[in-house]
Amino acid sequence: KAHGCTVLAFAGCLGEGAETCTSAGIDGFYSIADVNATLEQNMDPANAQRNMARTVERIFLQLDRQRPAL
Repeated sequence: KAHGCTVLAFAGCLGEGAETCTSAGIDGFYSIADVNATLEQNMDPANAQRNMARTVERIFLQLDRQRPAL
């Protein structure tokens, strides 16, 4: 935030009160968990890495579409 950048947070899941992140300067917060998977499946390092990559890619594609053309 001090450098004028958008701040995003990624977590395994979002719990009650997650929206309070905005008061800490976080512009967006996202869960990487696959809702169709068990906790054990989501905690598997390979699955967690894949879920993180998928979520980050999806969010950045969305942000890119919202960016004004130069």
